[in-house]
Formats: sequence, structure tokens, C-alpha cells
Amino acid sequence: SQIGLQFAAALAQSRRTNEAVALLDTLAQTGSNNAAVLLPVTHAYNQLGQPAKAQLAVTRLLPLCEQILANPLADNNSLQAALQTYQILGNVVKMEEALQRLVKMHPTSPELSYDLGALLTFQRKTNAAIGALSNAIHYSGVRLKQTPTAQDLRAFVVGDTNYIPLRAHPEFPKLVAPK
Repeated sequence: SQIGLQFAAALAQSRRTNEAVALLDTLAQTGSNNAAVLLPVTHAYNQLGQPAKAQLAVTRLLPLCEQILANPLADNNSLQAALQTYQILGNVVKMEEALQRLVKMHPTSPELSYDLGALLTFQRKTNAAIGALSNAIHYSGVRLKQTPTAQDLRAFVVGDTNYIPLRAHPEFPKLVAPK
């Protein structure tokens, strides 16, 4: 399906939009029970100016995403697809559920904890947000020791508008203080 998506993109770039849409329709049919296939198809429909087809794909994605969240053995790609689908729909509660699962799967990923912290901040779950941000900054620091060119989330969070509501929290200045 990755090859199919790349071919659809090539068709679209060469202005063969109808053929690209037809290929996406085929991918949507064959991948109708696979969120990791349907999600990029949805994005491609949007890019090709096919909002009705994109909406239909999202409608088909929803029950798949529910199954993914209900499955305790769901893999990384499935959970990522569910997260992005709920992002498209603006379903913050389900986004948090998918992100929490991804953080459990990858506890040392600074970005996942950082994104979770931002989402918790948005929901005004301040103490949980501080905990997630603290993990993100910790693992970002660990990664910086191994890869000095990696992004420093401690420095990044200071300018991140998603975290403005946390700035008044007494722990925030301690978290962002240079080590």
C-alpha cells in the first residue's frame, strides 16, 4: 500500500488527478480494515481536493480506531494512526488515550511525553502535564548526552505556546531552568 500511495502521489504530481483518485479508491477498498492504510489515503484525498471521499475514509477509520484502542496488544503503527485520526476529528479524550498508550509503549521517547504534556495542558490537567513534561525534558537530556545535535526540549518548551498555561505552575521554572 505504501507503493500504491507513492504511485498515487506521482500521478497527482503529473496532473493525472483522476487516475490518482481511482488508485486511492482501490487502496481505500483493499485497506478498508487497516487504519495505517486508510489514514494516508484520507490525507491524499484531501490534498487532491476530494473532501467527500476524505470524509468517507474518516468515517470508516473511526470504528477501526475504536478497535485499536480496545486492543491491549495494538502495535505502534495502529496507535499512531488512531492518534492522527482523532487529531483530525479534534477528539481530545481519544487522542489522550492513544498517546498514553504510545508513551507506555515508548517510555523513553521525549517527543511522545512532550506531546502528551501539551495535550494534558490543553485539558487543564496541570499536575499530569507537569509530570509528562518532566519526563520529556529528562529523556531529552539523556538523548542530548548521546546526540548533542538532537533537539533540546528544555529550551524548546520555553517558546511553545501550547505550554503557556503551565508557566504559572511552581514546578515549571524548575523544569526549564538550564542544567
